[in-house]
Amino acid sequence: MPKKKLLFAMTWVTLTFLYYLAYGMVNQLLDVREKGWDLFNSTVSLLPLVLSLAITYALIRSLTVRRSHQIGGMIILSLILAAPTSLAASKLMDQQRNQVDPQTLADNFRAKIIDTQESGTATTLNITELTNFAWDKLYLFGPYTSHTQINERLGYTWTRNSLRLLDDSLSLLVFVRDGKVVQFLDLTTGIQGDSTAFYTPERSVIQFSQMRSDKNQPYMQLLERSE
Repeated sequence: MPKKKLLFAMTWVTLTFLYYLAYGMVNQLLDVREKGWDLFNSTVSLLPLVLSLAITYALIRSLTVRRSHQIGGMIILSLILAAPTSLAASKLMDQQRNQVDPQTLADNFRAKIIDTQESGTATTLNITELTNFAWDKLYLFGPYTSHTQINERLGYTWTRNSLRLLDDSLSLLVFVRDGKVVQFLDLTTGIQGDSTAFYTPERSVIQFSQMRSDKNQPYMQLLERSE
């Protein structure tokens, strides 16, 4: 093999190895952000492919081979480069389909916490008073629950975010309807409850009690009201 072709092969293989490593980090970032096709996710998913195709084209053009061989080589190498991009695109489409906006729910919770802080009194609130959407099950996930455990409880792959509950004060509420997540809420105030069961709209309540002096926040407990 001529030295120029050998140099091309070694250079391209090395760059492609680095390219696949980069896409490994990109996929981890997409898992954590869970934002679907927003501008940032779209950019980090497509930019490595665009740069790699440009470098590959420049390398092939430097070879003294037939035009038809250059075109054929570019097509084959482009397909190899497109593989991780297609996986990232599939992940983003999945996220886009499952995406919900938890802002209204978060605002409702925040307002209730502020009310409890100001009043200093214990309060019990039906969960349905905080939700403006239909749901039939509510799951509570406590600190250090892995994304794998969350998905096992839900019965399908909803999240790949492995960093979501890596703190003692973090909890996650997931609202489900007909077996699919319709809303969720990441809580940084901490909430107690049974993480092995699920809660229903008819009977689930949150009890806000005395303030936690260490964080100036009300103590919250998720309960299933008795008949």
